[in-house]
Amino acid sequence: KNINLFIEKPLGVNSEGWEEVISICKKNKLVNYVAFCHRHIPYTIKLKKLIEDKIIGNIINFNMRWGSYLPDWHPYEDYRTFYMAKKDQGGGALLDESHGLDLVRYLFGEVNHVYANVGNFSDLEITSDDCAFLTMVFKSRILSHINFDLAARYPRINLEIVGSKGTIIWDRVEHKISIYNADNESWSYEQYSKDDLMSMYPNQAKHYVDCINKIKKESVNIEDALKTQKIIDASFQSSNQGKMIEII
Repeated sequence: KNINLFIEKPLGVNSEGWEEVISICKKNKLVNYVAFCHRHIPYTIKLKKLIEDKIIGNIINFNMRWGSYLPDWHPYEDYRTFYMAKKDQGGGALLDESHGLDLVRYLFGEVNHVYANVGNFSDLEITSDDCAFLTMVFKSRILSHINFDLAARYPRINLEIVGSKGTIIWDRVEHKISIYNADNESWSYEQYSKDDLMSMYPNQAKHYVDCINKIKKESVNIEDALKTQKIIDASFQSSNQGKMIEII
């Protein structure tokens, strides 16, 4: 139809077919933005600058905790009827919480390989996965662990980054960045608000319009989002086969 695209994340249940779509978009010079909106949170943008400025030196490893309780998401409806509960509708901890995968790619670059356990470990009545634990090594040799789940009664969405000179903790629930300086053994804090978090949606919408008006280039297009989709595919494969999978 030769129409610009705004696509909900992730791209799909797997990576198949997207190379053709990428080719069509390039041929027709179509904007093709994928809605990994966490890149548009002000304190995510600040976190990236802190990393690039080497505030904590060279990055060695990180731990990401991304957990909440699915029945609490929409208390006004039966969670068992929600798409998130249904594997055949693309629900589940790994697919829906893949914001975290895009976020760490945005911050640390591309992943070399992944070892994962993905499945149903709680008593939630769902056919989609409720837990996904990923251990990844980046091409930059950063070691990482990510814990996605839909069973956590206390919501936690945070990222703890260990560097050669200190630690940074990015917290999306508390809307805060905490920085530990190993030289003077002290913490400093940058406090944000829920309004800063929610600004990611209008920020994202403006970004998309700017792309259409050729003011900006897509921060995440299909070609970029496909790299996140391949990590998702490899994680399911790793869990099924019980072995580490290289990201190709």
